[in-house]
Amino acid sequence: MRSLRATAAGAAIAVSFLLAADAAGAAPLLAVETVRLPERIVRTAYGFLGAAYASGGTGGTAGGKAAAFDCSGLVYRTFLDASGLELPRSVSGLLASGRAAEVPLHVGDLLFFDTLGGGLKGTPDHVGIYAGAGKFVHAASEGPHRGVTVSSLEQDYYTSHYVGARRLLVWNTPTMEIDVTSAAAGRPSRDELGARMPPGAPLRLLVTCNREGGRSVILTAFRDGVEAFRRRLRPGPRMPGTAVLVPGKGEWLITVDLPGEQELAAVRFTAGE
Repeated sequence: MRSLRATAAGAAIAVSFLLAADAAGAAPLLAVETVRLPERIVRTAYGFLGAAYASGGTGGTAGGKAAAFDCSGLVYRTFLDASGLELPRSVSGLLASGRAAEVPLHVGDLLFFDTLGGGLKGTPDHVGIYAGAGKFVHAASEGPHRGVTVSSLEQDYYTSHYVGARRLLVWNTPTMEIDVTSAAAGRPSRDELGARMPPGAPLRLLVTCNREGGRSVILTAFRDGVEAFRRRLRPGPRMPGTAVLVPGKGEWLITVDLPGEQELAAVRFTAGE
């Protein structure tokens, strides 16, 4: 990992470029050169929304009945259809796959829950696929939304039963983290470059903010002084706001502002030589 830290007008802006970890000895892991594969995995999982729950189900049809899944069967079928990766068919097998997922969670991470509270404390019996923005797709065995559904990690039930996450996808996409916990950053001058990077490669922008309340912010990217990209995000202390930028050659300025108000953070970088 290459990490840089810059300060401007009393505000700390953390900038990190996260590169793929060495996957030697960790299996199964799937290399990700762009954001397309994680998005494809989530789209595939979303395609099963509304399917019924069935113990041992992997989405196959039998006797004219519609596709049905259990939690690990949904993960198995989703990754198989989206990437060709054949994962273990049990929660315990999935828990032994990949590597531990650090914060922030990435799209496509597997989330594990101890819903039964039996056996060893913290032993997971349920798994889902992280879909971003604090949401995950899973096959629920009970409750008002039984079957394949989308739930939030912020729900008390899942927060209290959450055990941890595993990462099967090695993200090679660089990530820029902008911390807006301090206000009034001020724009860096032209000689305050945070980093240089090759043009044309996807860049994930993670905006984190320790302020409570879920207030939205505006992320804007300027290329050679001209606005090229704008997104409204709602970053929080636990779930960063995320956007993806593919920067062409030139000088880039990324700003984070409150809507119609003050600038919270800014970072400048160059794409190309």
